[in-house]
Amino acid sequence: MKKIDNLSFIASLVLIILNLIVWHKIVLSHSIKNAEIYFLDVGQGDSELLVLPGEVKIITDGGPRGDNLVQEFSRLDLNKKYVDLLIISHPQSDHFGGFVNFLDTVDVGAIVMSGRKGETDDWNDFINKVNNKNIPIITLLAGDRIRYDNNQIEILSPSPSILQSSDLNDTSIVELITTEKLKILLTGDIGKSIEDFLVERIPNKLETDILKIAHHGSKYSSSEKFLKISNPKIAVIEVGASNQYGHPAQEILDRLNQIGVLGIFRTDLNGTVKIFAQDNKIKVIKQ
Repeated sequence: MKKIDNLSFIASLVLIILNLIVWHKIVLSHSIKNAEIYFLDVGQGDSELLVLPGEVKIITDGGPRGDNLVQEFSRLDLNKKYVDLLIISHPQSDHFGGFVNFLDTVDVGAIVMSGRKGETDDWNDFINKVNNKNIPIITLLAGDRIRYDNNQIEILSPSPSILQSSDLNDTSIVELITTEKLKILLTGDIGKSIEDFLVERIPNKLETDILKIAHHGSKYSSSEKFLKISNPKIAVIEVGASNQYGHPAQEILDRLNQIGVLGIFRTDLNGTVKIFAQDNKIKVIKQ
């Protein structure tokens, strides 16, 4: 088992670079050689668990309120008593709600968010629980980075101006995760306008091995231009088996096939999906 004693955050002159410094006191019961990412089946919502060598655990989004995240996390062969970071892409209940119950089951090192505040009772319940547990909150925006050993999470969006958007979906934190063997792009619920902004400003940072399809496969996201630039080998759609939105849209599935994605996985059909690199190949396991 593992315990993290401290998180040290070091700022550079231009970019804020967060270095997760991890001390091990007890031999790990489960260790990994390469990074793993789990796209958790939490229903109609997003939740991604990144596990780095040394069993550093970072969860982006927690799905809708309830016990789905708790149940999925408990099924995994991991130390379930501590999570290093929770990242909230944006304050909509299908992205943070599951953390309300989750915080009753684990200790958390810190929480990362954009600074955009929610306006619902679920959000107030979440923030109250965070404050009661004295969990530090770190605000990050485009250009900020989280580093641990040879792994990095770069925040590509939102910028301060995008953060003020009237469309809460477009304020989603977009993460480019770079490990020794994989590049992963997590897109929250961004729509076409933010995709176009990223394609215009930083096209060289969008190409990826694994793409989390934005907004559960909504027809208002995942434009042809964005998909061609990101050029993923694997696409994952996090979506509920029963949803009123028609997610994922057939036109999005068609676009993914047209650009030659090697594998399309959906949590409504495949359940929790684990992806990692081994022997220079991307491995996908349906949990």
